[in-house]
Amino acid sequence: MSLNDLRMNKRWVVFGFLHGYPTPKQVKKAKVWQKAREQYLYKHVPTGVYYARSRAGKEDRWVTLETTVLSVAEHRVGKKIKELKKGHTARRSLKGGLATFGEADAAYLASVEASPHLKASSKHYIKQTVDAIRKSWPDLAKRKLADISASECERWASGYTKTIHPTRFNNTVASMRHIFDLAIEHGIVHDNPAADIKKLRITGKKLVLPSKGKFEALVKSMEEAGGGFSVDCADLVRFLAYSGCRLTEAAHVRWQDIDGAKNQIWIHGRPDRGTKNLESRAVPIIPQMRQLLDRLTEREKDARSPNRRGGDYVLNVTECTKALQSACDKVEIKRISHHDLRHLFATRCIESGIDIPTVARWLGHKDGGALAMKTYGHLRDEHSQAMAQKVTF
Repeated sequence: MSLNDLRMNKRWVVFGFLHGYPTPKQVKKAKVWQKAREQYLYKHVPTGVYYARSRAGKEDRWVTLETTVLSVAEHRVGKKIKELKKGHTARRSLKGGLATFGEADAAYLASVEASPHLKASSKHYIKQTVDAIRKSWPDLAKRKLADISASECERWASGYTKTIHPTRFNNTVASMRHIFDLAIEHGIVHDNPAADIKKLRITGKKLVLPSKGKFEALVKSMEEAGGGFSVDCADLVRFLAYSGCRLTEAAHVRWQDIDGAKNQIWIHGRPDRGTKNLESRAVPIIPQMRQLLDRLTEREKDARSPNRRGGDYVLNVTECTKALQSACDKVEIKRISHHDLRHLFATRCIESGIDIPTVARWLGHKDGGALAMKTYGHLRDEHSQAMAQKVTF
């Protein structure tokens, strides 16, 4: 270190001491990753989330285990490392230049799994699309990439499109293109044979949601189903409908996230908590939600999953698909999903006179209401017409 550098370092230490800033030595010592006792397992200190670390050549790959609980991370790390090593083997096959489609899709899934920019649900969905390719074209996995023609891809698409929803079809085609793009990147093929497959037009989903009376009948039916967690399932449905949260977001809400003074629930924007754009937001506590939260504070039963016990979670269960569908059948309404309850929240807000940009902000949209306008714009127009009939002179 030069004399001038030493002088500057001393000046920084004095300046930092006076203003409360860390010194360069303190910054250097600050830990970002903490090694756990299990091999390949590390804790990301700033967030508390555990990661699996795998080394491929000179490159480190960090993959989230989506938990802050050490015991859960220790249980998951072995399986995750096996998946990553399988991906390393597939990538080596690609470099050999004689890869089959099966080796290429394994390498693609490995890259998806290692991506820090994709949340767990997105990775799971992409894996489903690759599985769909394998099932709908059984002998494709053993075919050499260079031997697969565009006409074969077109024939596959024409048959597959008859059996699947347009959205799933388009996303499956996208995965197939990504796999061939990976082969192009490694110099195995020159062109993408799936490039000319036409995507299907997606028509807007018509929302068929329960009325206020039917919704109350729905949750009552769930409560009285007689199961060990029937009441908890009904509470989950209420929470989703009263907050507009995504299912994974609701599952991660803790009591410390409930701000009674400001009358809001804080949804944290973290990749392991289901928030799409990774931005935190506040959801208002409507009167029905207040009643639900007051009742939940008095319950005695602990969470169903051992991994959630002692976690101070508001909800005891994290999904209720079968219970929800069964209750829909009993009260004779169209079956709805967890996500439909998010639509129900937005619908009730707009019908109550809340402007769409505000509703969009509560839902966590970053587009200022463009998507909400596209989805719920007709409700706004209907509400506007109804209000206009009340105007008198």
